[in-house]
Amino acid sequence: MAPPAADAPLLGCRGVTKRFGGVTALAGVDLAIDAGTVHALVGENGAGKSTLIKCWAGVHPPDAGTLTLDGAPVAFDSPRAAEAAGLRFIHQELSLVPHFDAVENVFLGRRYPTARGRIDWRAMRREVAARAGVLAPGLPLDVPARRLSVGQRQLVEILRAFLSDARLVVMDEPTTALTDAEAERLFAAIRRLRDRGTAVVYVSHRLEEVLALADTVTVLRDGATVASRPAAELDTRALVHLMSGALHDMEVETERRAGAPLLEVEELVAGRDPHGMTFTVHEREVVGLYGLMGAGRSTALHALYGAAPLTGRVSLDGTPFRPAEPAAAIARGVVLVPEDRRRQGLVGHHAVRRNLTLPLLKRFRATRLPVPSGAKERAFVDRVADVLSLRYAGPEQPVRELSGGNQQKLVVGRWFAGGNRVYLLDEPTRGVDVHAKAELHAEIRRLAAAGAGVLVASSDLPELLDVADRILAVRDGAIAAEFPRGQATQAAILAACYGQAA
Repeated sequence: MAPPAADAPLLGCRGVTKRFGGVTALAGVDLAIDAGTVHALVGENGAGKSTLIKCWAGVHPPDAGTLTLDGAPVAFDSPRAAEAAGLRFIHQELSLVPHFDAVENVFLGRRYPTARGRIDWRAMRREVAARAGVLAPGLPLDVPARRLSVGQRQLVEILRAFLSDARLVVMDEPTTALTDAEAERLFAAIRRLRDRGTAVVYVSHRLEEVLALADTVTVLRDGATVASRPAAELDTRALVHLMSGALHDMEVETERRAGAPLLEVEELVAGRDPHGMTFTVHEREVVGLYGLMGAGRSTALHALYGAAPLTGRVSLDGTPFRPAEPAAAIARGVVLVPEDRRRQGLVGHHAVRRNLTLPLLKRFRATRLPVPSGAKERAFVDRVADVLSLRYAGPEQPVRELSGGNQQKLVVGRWFAGGNRVYLLDEPTRGVDVHAKAELHAEIRRLAAAGAGVLVASSDLPELLDVADRILAVRDGAIAAEFPRGQATQAAILAACYGQAA
């Protein structure tokens, strides 16, 4: 192999183009990533970020243009070829083997250590445990991946990439399910990678962390490169303008007074505390749930939705509420946006239309026959697509072909038909861009203003500070503290979650 050119970037793109049928996902992308730098890649949902990453990874061959490695043209015909060249990828959609534990997943595709001709499982565990102790203390190493939370599975994916001798590591939305403390440990690890000469491509919709972490930022819009600049020359407002072509002002919320008690929860056990959670959600109110990984937020929401055992006492509109299954909760007007859209919220090979209307088919029947009205379905799809600026080829497009952010819009948007009493939202803006997040927040406020109660669990504390009327700090499955909107601060909420005085 010829030595790299002295001034050549580690990885380059020249006019890279990719089409899917009549849809152009990439339209002549130009990009240069240098060794020993953190290079951020940002853009609105559907801008082409994930498609570009898959071209680098050997998943999609470009239709036109050239990829270069050390200045020489290169074509990866498979993910194995990309990995052999020293490229490692942490995709937005996680790809762990469900019945393997963390150690087994981390070593997938790597050479196993051996002793006397046999796999040395103790050596494997020591190696993973040593890195996990720095990056992810407390991560269960012996639990099958299917039993881990989304955040824990994300950490396993990160460990898998970091335990290799990579020349370039690509991270697609790595912090969406991580707490602030976990994200800070990740940032420190990224800086160590950079300092030893590894290039890191960092993809995120959290613009503040992009600007704090990156050396260079490249912005994609409509599949094309619109800017590549030093991060020090940019701020969040400039990035939003480059991403969208316009300046989006956040909606200023008008005052909204909470109404009568709507969902009353007493001693719902969702963690180690035997007394469980006790709280109330009122009409016209948005309540935030914030806690460290494993605090019990998702468990509580699933129990209220009939998807997990429900303990304690719960009432809805003053009458007992104890759904045995999600269908019973939906019938009472209680709906859930799950944390893991891929496993719990979507059917990947089904069309956009069917994914949006699947849990609502009774609303779209034209007659007494169990056949939905195509016209009613299309009208609903068009309305959701318009409200949330959905980027898609049409209602019959398979949902697996959409970007992660647009998939998330579907999972949230299916419940916007109205008529529901309580909305349980678990990480509702995971993987969406800053503009789409503002649109979703506006819809959450609209739902509350119309009389519903909204319970939002999020690992993004600034999001809760923006959208919630009250924030409940969750610790070990109990409500550690409650903060009205005017009294909520990041420091006070985090202190409550860690069991410390503010």
